[in-house]
Formats: sequence, structure tokens, C-alpha cells
Amino acid sequence: GLHVSGNKLVDGSGQNVVLHGVNRSGPEYACIQNWGIFDGPSDLASVQAIASWHANAVRIPLNEDCWLGINGVNAAYGGANYINAIVSYVNLLNSQGLYAILDLHWGAPGTTTATQQTPMPDQDHSPAFWASVATTFKSNPSALFDLFNEPYPDNNADTSAGWTCWLNGGTCSGVSYQAAGMQQLLTTIRNTGANNVIMAGGIQYANALSGWLAHEPVD
Repeated sequence: GLHVSGNKLVDGSGQNVVLHGVNRSGPEYACIQNWGIFDGPSDLASVQAIASWHANAVRIPLNEDCWLGINGVNAAYGGANYINAIVSYVNLLNSQGLYAILDLHWGAPGTTTATQQTPMPDQDHSPAFWASVATTFKSNPSALFDLFNEPYPDNNADTSAGWTCWLNGGTCSGVSYQAAGMQQLLTTIRNTGANNVIMAGGIQYANALSGWLAHEPVD
């Protein structure tokens, strides 16, 4: 299936793949706001419409509280019901020739409800989230894992401290909780046996790449 070869993505036939796609908003907020899972249609017709735009990938933003069924999430929109809805949507996308990018979009530490974007993944729940997501999709190479949406540690500064936090997590400037670093999340995924393609955006809301090569996670 889809995999990395050098500096390219290639499919199971060895053909280069360039991802062109859309972000399908909804699963990061509808569940935690207690009114649904998707915001708008998630049926075959809607997926065929996306495919007709010549997209080949759909990014699905996820909420760790909803996936894990914690912090008071309504069971109708969290836990098994949330997971099953996401699995069904990924399968539907794949059936129409679309790759699915699963993105940890909203999270929060401890008993704080995941209702907004935070600077970094949290040590309390994000590793458990990725262990579960990876276990769920490790047999599906058409599912890609985007470790965290738009990190901005060290008060959104492009600094060595920011990049160190990005890679290693821990106690970080500009982050009010114990952060989980990209290395830990990547290792957590690989420890499930998942070989899926993993994405890791840089800091400053994924705009800065100055320190990426110097802090590249070991995979």
C-alpha cells in the first residue's frame, strides 16, 4: 500500500503519489459540543462529490476525548460510536479511491474538556489516543496518521526550545501541561505494529520548518 520511498510517497504498484485533498471539518468539534459526529453529509454522494473535484485525500480532524470516550463525552457521540463512525467514513473514502488522513486536532490534559486547539499534544491522553487509532487502522495502508494539528509551543516562537518541546515533549515554555512529543507519539504508533505513513507538521502552527531536519523523529 501507500508508503515512503526516499523523499516520495508511492503506492503499492510503485507509482508516485502526490496528495491533493480537502479537510472535512466536523469530527473535532461536533461530538464535544454534544450534537453529532459529522458537520454535514458523510454519505456516498458527498464522498463522490469530493472525488469529482480531483481530490485524492481527505483529512479527518479528530477529538481525543471523543475517540477515547472520556471527560463526559456523550456516549452517543463518543467512544465506540465515534470510532465506528470514523472507521465507516474512512472505508467509504477508500472505496472511492481516496486516502484518509487522520489528524489529532483537539485534545486537552486531565479532566479538561477538549474544546479548542492547544499548543501541543498532552501526555495524559494523546499517547493513548494514538495507540488506539493505530491499532484500529494498522491494517489499512490507505490511512495516514497526522500526529498533531498545527503545534505552537514556546508561545508560537520559532526557537530551539520550541523544537525541543516539539520532539521530546515534557515541561515546555508556553504549554501549561505536560506535553507529549512527536517522537513519543510516533514510537507509540509503531509499537502497535502499524506501518502507516506518519505526518508531522512543524511549529508555529505548522508554518515553521527551520528546525525540522535537526529534530527529525527517529522512525
